[in-house]
Amino acid sequence: MATASVLVLSGCFSDGGSAGATDDSLGPPLKVTQIGFPNEIALVWALNKGIFAKHGIAVEPVTLASAASAVAAADSGQVDLAFSGGWGAIVAASQGVKVKIVMGAYFNPTPPDPERSRGVFASTKSGAKAYCDLVGKTVGVTELNGPGQVYTSAAVRKAGCDDTKIKYVNIPSAQMATSLEGGAVDAINASGAIGQTLVRNGGAVWLGEPYADVQGRINYANYVGSEKFVAENGDRIEKFRAAMDESISQIKDPANEAEWQTMAAEFGKTTVEAIRASQFEELSSEVDASALQTMADIAYEFGAISQKVDTSGLIYERA
Repeated sequence: MATASVLVLSGCFSDGGSAGATDDSLGPPLKVTQIGFPNEIALVWALNKGIFAKHGIAVEPVTLASAASAVAAADSGQVDLAFSGGWGAIVAASQGVKVKIVMGAYFNPTPPDPERSRGVFASTKSGAKAYCDLVGKTVGVTELNGPGQVYTSAAVRKAGCDDTKIKYVNIPSAQMATSLEGGAVDAINASGAIGQTLVRNGGAVWLGEPYADVQGRINYANYVGSEKFVAENGDRIEKFRAAMDESISQIKDPANEAEWQTMAAEFGKTTVEAIRASQFEELSSEVDASALQTMADIAYEFGAISQKVDTSGLIYERA
């Protein structure tokens, strides 16, 4: 089992969200990973609003450089719950890692808004205007054989074209825009914040949103724990889920829109304007069992995993 990358620990949050000593009556804090994405707002809001303490649990956020090491950190016991895509849990399960998805975090927004959505963006210089135009082109993705690549290929194949003739290259998210503008790639699979800015500036066209175009709704992000931890901590997990559900409910209250957007922007080191300009994910604690299985089947079909995964065993059932 590969070990997780170095973890950067942040302070344990108590009521009001300020870092400080944990209330001993809440027991040891639940260590939960975070990356720094604005769409992790449910966790951030709950921490800052003291919602976890209200539900009788302490939570200590653990910051990782990326989600890639999150499941490994949970499996090794370095953290209790990992913020990870449904894809990450599926890949781990295919490698024999015993994990459980304890709750969802968010789904991709559907239907995609052509002027605000994430997806595949092609350089205007490439001449690409549809998925099939990517054949013979170079496409930048943040993870080779990851969901961005696989679903882009699936979209091209669904359109009736040969996806095997696309060249994929790994590009960090922060370098996506400059790579497309500089001609290093013909297209990118990127967030709306990156891609739609290029479109507005006249440098790119939006070809579509492969997740929605291929599958519809996907379990974009979840919280995952090791089978052992989940089996031994059902009560703590239920408290965590209840607190997160309340957090999501508060965020969806229109009266809190300006506040949560400001909080998300500060956490994600972006701006409120950028958040409003892109299509935000559908916050939800739900785990869509059918959508998760479809994702696993697509991962196997396109060679991202070497064996089929029955995802029914991945989902934690409420006691």
